[in-house]
Amino acid sequence: MNPINALITNVVNNLFHIIWFCNLVPETKYGKKKTALIVTGTVAVYQLLALAGYYLYTTQDPARDLPETMVAYRAGYLLAVVLLGIMFYFWVSKLDVVKSLFIIAAYYSLWTLIYLLVSTVTGLHFGGGNLWMWSLRAALNLAFLIPYRLFFRERFYRMCKGFRSGKGLITALAIFAFFNMSLLLFYYDVMGGYDPVYLFMLISFYCFMVVVYVLIFRYIAQSDNEQRLRQMKSHEELLQEQMDSYAKLAENVRQTRHDFRHHNTVVMEYAKKGDCQGILDYLQEYEEQETEKYAVTFTSNHIVDTVLSAYADKCRKSGIAFRTDIRLDETPGILDYDLVTILANILENAVNGCVDAAQERLVEVQIRQKRNKLILVCRNTCAEHVLFEDGVPKSADHEGEGVGVDSVLSAASRYGGNVDFSAENGVFTCRVILNDRVTGKAS
Repeated sequence: MNPINALITNVVNNLFHIIWFCNLVPETKYGKKKTALIVTGTVAVYQLLALAGYYLYTTQDPARDLPETMVAYRAGYLLAVVLLGIMFYFWVSKLDVVKSLFIIAAYYSLWTLIYLLVSTVTGLHFGGGNLWMWSLRAALNLAFLIPYRLFFRERFYRMCKGFRSGKGLITALAIFAFFNMSLLLFYYDVMGGYDPVYLFMLISFYCFMVVVYVLIFRYIAQSDNEQRLRQMKSHEELLQEQMDSYAKLAENVRQTRHDFRHHNTVVMEYAKKGDCQGILDYLQEYEEQETEKYAVTFTSNHIVDTVLSAYADKCRKSGIAFRTDIRLDETPGILDYDLVTILANILENAVNGCVDAAQERLVEVQIRQKRNKLILVCRNTCAEHVLFEDGVPKSADHEGEGVGVDSVLSAASRYGGNVDFSAENGVFTCRVILNDRVTGKAS
């Protein structure tokens, strides 16, 4: 085993580890630069540990036989798996452990597959290497990396952040696929090359992995479609409510015009009698009655005003106080569809959350524009104890409560946004920060 060739092979591997891990994180704990430094630093530590192990291993007994050398190689392989996995979950990714394991297992399966393909074509294994092997390894990585970056990364991000149901089974399948690929890798090293049995196993495991990931992505795509259907239904209900509101407004205008001459007659009678106080009292009563007929305008932003008006009416019918503080104009960088999805789902859950409130039922909404950010905060009274799963509210007590949280998270992710949920002293708070797509994502 040529130590220089082994070192170059390891450097090529680690270079692509850095590139891949920097592109696999849907939601990072830190900014892009710090994430890249953490990934690079972890890979550098692994490289140093591998070199130290190799030095100690060879200086103790340079004439090691092949089986012992393969054991050392497998130890280095497992060290990379464990160390990079720890880095990804504890230091880089904000995803929960199940989703993080899914991403790690998926990448390790690809990594192992590339290794097996290169080894089969070149006939080199554990530490072997030459220009042909390094070029082939780089070409295969780029063949997967470039399409991923150009066409699939954003979809992959939304998928990883959005899917919730069945994620344990999906992750278990991904881990099982990686386990099988690792067994095949070790078998290849034990045999020192390939034979018909190995080729049959390679093709079988490759087909198995393809089928597994096709099923996984189809399942997640189906879940995404169901989520979109729920969003469309919610939008349709809001549109219907708005149409009903316009019809009611038109009827109120017609009634006001019809009754106006009668009100004038009453005022004229008071005037003839010189009863100024009577005129004032009547006009005040008239103003109160007419104000109740017409919907309150919350903001000049038509989309936001439509959603707020619909849920203000729901709160009024349910005996829930509804307060707003809206400082918002138009939002050209955010699609109306996404804005309705986020605001409507948050308000729907807020109204449902008031059912168990031990204190005054209240929904309070604040919306601000700050440079290229849209900041939305919704607070509502709720039960003393709210269940959370992976930082997301969950309730088994009321049908519909919590529904739409995935839609909020998915929509916010398209704008590099952050969503935060908390509950304290009987008050539930949801905070959403969106970055305007026109001006770019904030760092």
